[in-house]
Amino acid sequence: MIIKSLKFKDTNILYPKLYKDRRGFFYEQYNSKIISELGIKFNLKQSNVSYSKKNILRGIHFQKKSPQNQFMQVILGCIDLVLVDFRKDSKTFLKKIYFKLDSKKKEIIHTPPGVGSAFLTRSNKNVILYHVDKYFNSKNEVGIIWNDNTLNINWAIKKPILSYKDKKNITVKEYFKI
Repeated sequence: MIIKSLKFKDTNILYPKLYKDRRGFFYEQYNSKIISELGIKFNLKQSNVSYSKKNILRGIHFQKKSPQNQFMQVILGCIDLVLVDFRKDSKTFLKKIYFKLDSKKKEIIHTPPGVGSAFLTRSNKNVILYHVDKYFNSKNEVGIIWNDNTLNINWAIKKPILSYKDKKNITVKEYFKI
């Protein structure tokens, strides 16, 4: 597995070694020894799968209390992923990282506690797998509105399809009272 650090502290992209032959392929999606060697304290608590049709925007989500480490991979389809650093003591506070993740490439994104994520689906069928080290608690979830003026995320769509909950997300200024 090849691992590269990203511009946010403790945030990584992992490229698993792919074994291919005429039947198909195989790769390790998660290996606790490799994660431990990275210095990430990660005890898998929950795996989640989301399925979305094209032009669905999910996020921007993170956990305020008991924040999670997360490993995310597109299993089917293609998404535009945006990470936002919500850690107030970070040098990259409120900065963004953009990715185009495609199931053909098999990349795995690791985000530490305090880094939020959002994605826009680009394929007709999209399946995303998440591994997290804390149990989900809806009382701890924060949602920042997708078109927040402070973040000014450059989404490649004017009218994404949003859940009712994501339509009601708050702004960065409301959350941080800035």
